[in-house]
Amino acid sequence: MPDGWSASGRVKRRYVYGATEKECARKFRDLKRELWADDNARAVNPRKTVKQWIDDWLDDLKLHARPRTFTSDSGLARKWVVPTLGARKLIDLTARDMRKLEAATRAGGLGQTSTHYVAALLRRILIAAKAEGYKVPDSILVARMPAPGESDRTSIPVDDAMQLLSAAMMPESWPPPPELDRLPYGSVKKLPPTALAERKRIRRARMAWRRAADTDPSRWVAALLQGLRSGEARGLTWDRVDFDSKTLTIDRQLQEFPVGSTPPGISVVHLESSYHLTPVKTRAGDRVVPLVPWMVHALKKWRDIQQPSPYGLVWPRLSGSPMSQPDELSAWKALQAVVGVEHPSGRPFVLHEARHTTVSLLLAADVPPPVVIAIVGHSTFSSSQPYSHTDMAAAREALAKVSDRLGLELES
Repeated sequence: MPDGWSASGRVKRRYVYGATEKECARKFRDLKRELWADDNARAVNPRKTVKQWIDDWLDDLKLHARPRTFTSDSGLARKWVVPTLGARKLIDLTARDMRKLEAATRAGGLGQTSTHYVAALLRRILIAAKAEGYKVPDSILVARMPAPGESDRTSIPVDDAMQLLSAAMMPESWPPPPELDRLPYGSVKKLPPTALAERKRIRRARMAWRRAADTDPSRWVAALLQGLRSGEARGLTWDRVDFDSKTLTIDRQLQEFPVGSTPPGISVVHLESSYHLTPVKTRAGDRVVPLVPWMVHALKKWRDIQQPSPYGLVWPRLSGSPMSQPDELSAWKALQAVVGVEHPSGRPFVLHEARHTTVSLLLAADVPPPVVIAIVGHSTFSSSQPYSHTDMAAAREALAKVSDRLGLELES
């Protein structure tokens, strides 16, 4: 019986044998059922549900997406799309299902931007299903999606940035962290819920205060002056700091994802637990950034006094292990609380807004846009196309201007 084609282009055949004609007939029927089952398995199932397709789609996504992208998309799909629409057949979906998903995410407390992303994720999933041959109604593919929220992110005012750096350099002058009353053993469990929640809040504030006090000022200068992303700074190692040429090589970032979930073709260095060093966010992010004199001095001083990291990290935890993004963000917020700096809306500035500040300060100093985007890694002008001597000199001069604007002067 025919069973596909060989590598040479000839028809492959399968044979059955038996002691009697009746046995051969039975085996032949079994073979036909086996081959039919294989063909049917390869065919598109018209009864495929959203959950069944998402399981297949995630298996494919894992093979080519960045680990953090896969972790995020798989988490959102399983938390919001599957519970809301998982039992629906692909062929039965309508625009109403898009509205149902939007209502579920809003009821679950997601913001406008996150609600938009989940809807866009569903559309990507369904477009992939259609590409595989599944029948997906056009009504849901062209359905109105929730609009993305307007971002209120902005640059940090120069005066506020100077206050933050000044405070970071003198933690001994900070007011003490909030007090946490010592209670007899076992009495904490007897506290009412509001008092227990307040006690937990104070404990977190004290930990963040200590984390901020232990963070070297050069870390915040790297964000405000050099424009380093959080992952780039947390993943920076001393072998990427060249004191002779006074440059930083930014080609890796620290990310958290399960061990063994790296897709083929991505170079990853596993440090410990779920911490990995991965290539930077984009090819443009792979760059070489000049160091101003203040930063050279600060990094040398920090290298001499910091607790050694087994991974050679520049800004690790006190134990030398990798710093998590939430812990770093809590330290950044604690520093703002000490100084009394906040976003115009009343919230703390997020750390990524320091990159906005870098760009704003460089542009305010009349630095040409090509130099700006080369410093912060927003264009193809990267280390894959190395700076010429003139380009590096221009970038160094640009950062020197910003350094002066932030009041970073070497002690005489």
